[in-house]
Amino acid sequence: MNDNRIQLAREGIQNKLNEYDALKVEMAKFLVIVDKTLSEKQAKFSQEAHIHRQQTIEQKSTNEELRRQLDALSPKESSVQQKANAVMKKLKENEAVVYKDCQETIELREKRSQINAQIEKLNEEKERVQVELESSFDAYDQRMQSHLNSALVYGLFSGMRIEPVNDDQIKLSFFNLDPNNLERNFSVVMNLGGEDYQIEETSPQLPRDFLENAQKELNQHRRLSRFLQQVWSQFDSLVSQ
Repeated sequence: MNDNRIQLAREGIQNKLNEYDALKVEMAKFLVIVDKTLSEKQAKFSQEAHIHRQQTIEQKSTNEELRRQLDALSPKESSVQQKANAVMKKLKENEAVVYKDCQETIELREKRSQINAQIEKLNEEKERVQVELESSFDAYDQRMQSHLNSALVYGLFSGMRIEPVNDDQIKLSFFNLDPNNLERNFSVVMNLGGEDYQIEETSPQLPRDFLENAQKELNQHRRLSRFLQQVWSQFDSLVSQ
């Protein structure tokens, strides 16, 4: 039963670790997409920057030629000047496109940095959970070992048996209490399936107020040996009546 509880706890933690691993895979895929997008943007930026440089060189040459020709233009030839203005406008539009691509590249780099920071945070959280898990398992093993030792001591001196009822319940049986009937059985059934101990039933029936106080004290202080002593005393008092 105790192994089942430990196994459930481990499966719960394992599910969290599996979710974390799945998240890492999704983040890795996203990083690949980011890298690909960044590479495409950088390639596009380089290509457009090269085109821009070529157009700038060509435009400077053209502008010089246009200025030379414009000085000699008559009013009828003013359309040439309009064409030159259109070319200059196109160059400015190209410069705006290049600037926008640069901004998108910067944003992609910032997003990649944020994702790396999130992955680092997840790794730190995973290490913290593993440390807490190991500590909780150690504390649980020590507690169960302490309870087992106490139960064995009472079994030797008072005649007590621990019998499993089902996956969540155990029965603590006391015998050799009634000198007139050594086979007479006194028992209490405990439910260990939740976070706290619960007294399901006793045979013979013990007072309700005693059971409520004993259960409250057991769950508060986790002193199984004291609880067994209290139950044994109550059964012993029934024999003495």
